[in-house]
Amino acid sequence: MNPAILFGHLKTLCNTIGERPVGTLSNRQAMEYIGKHLECIGYPVNYQLFDCMNWNYYAASCNLQEESIPITVNPHSPSCSLNAPAIVIKSLNELKSSDLSGKIAVLSGELAIEPLMPKNFPFYQPESHQEIIRLLEEKNPEAILFISPDNNAIPVIIDGDFHIPSGTVPAGYGNILLENSGHTIDLMMNTASYQARAANVICRTPGEGKKIILCAHLDTKYYTPGALDNASGVSALMILADRLRRGAPQNPLEFVFFNGEECYNIPGEMTYFSSPSFDPKNVLLAVNIDGIGLAGHLSSVAYFSCPPDMVEISEKVRGRYPGVIQKDPWPQGDHMLFSLKYIPAMAFTTAAEWDITQKIIHTQKDTMDCLDVGKIMHGMDAIEKIVRTISKKYS
Repeated sequence: MNPAILFGHLKTLCNTIGERPVGTLSNRQAMEYIGKHLECIGYPVNYQLFDCMNWNYYAASCNLQEESIPITVNPHSPSCSLNAPAIVIKSLNELKSSDLSGKIAVLSGELAIEPLMPKNFPFYQPESHQEIIRLLEEKNPEAILFISPDNNAIPVIIDGDFHIPSGTVPAGYGNILLENSGHTIDLMMNTASYQARAANVICRTPGEGKKIILCAHLDTKYYTPGALDNASGVSALMILADRLRRGAPQNPLEFVFFNGEECYNIPGEMTYFSSPSFDPKNVLLAVNIDGIGLAGHLSSVAYFSCPPDMVEISEKVRGRYPGVIQKDPWPQGDHMLFSLKYIPAMAFTTAAEWDITQKIIHTQKDTMDCLDVGKIMHGMDAIEKIVRTISKKYS
């Protein structure tokens, strides 16, 4: 397969389309691009429709005395126009004892060190996150400003079920707020939310026996072109769909381009797993591709709910591909949704440590410059060979 085809997919998704949160026009463009490609290579395509929320951000400003402070509006935040005192809170204990009525809460330290999982997220809810959210709703400040631990200002709350206006301030400007607790802030956020529709994009090959599912999520967070997360996975899956239809394995294959993995209520995944056509007993294996091909780093595979003989077969194949190593299971991603239903799953991603990837994913730095096309191709070769080998063994 010509690497130029892979490069073309990456360029279209990252540069031409760009950020593509579920429900947005750019998300629809990504859906249509993937669907048309699959149709062109001979697949009937199923667009599995679902309802979702689209959120738009128009303008924002934050002023303390004569100082203008840049903010990233947290996606799904409602609008606000406020003139209120700011109260700095640095710990959970301070939050518990604070009176935030009529105030703007400025959160730092342990309260803003990482993005908080949405309060109604169905599969993964750290108690520490839920406690912060419960306290914020109980205290009900006029608005919340999180001080990011770095200058990326990655949104801390992305939750359509959380209705307090909020934004994130880069660390370089956070000290201005920290040094002026009690002073009045002029805060404006102009946003809008409305109902929208989106779809998972699905195609299949015929076959006998249990099906093998290969998947990648096509959506991104807001404010990022999403190259590593997850244009690389989507582009790889588009090419694998072409490769695997040629001399297709005996087992039926299902290629699922999930839409909504980055959304607070994962609407695409919820629609897929609640569909009458989905039967866990009829799935041999699920393969998730998410974050593959980071330049300067190996790729990796992790196993979830896989029987020992399946892992052994896969590892024998993987050993022929030195650019792919085995890695410990990681809990966040579409593979977990299969694993929770006791379906054997494999997750292919970069082998880079979390402290490296977190500086890239969900930020404006997640561009094509982060990717190595050769590493993506090498990972695809390994995935194709593993799928064909497992199908042959279990057919």
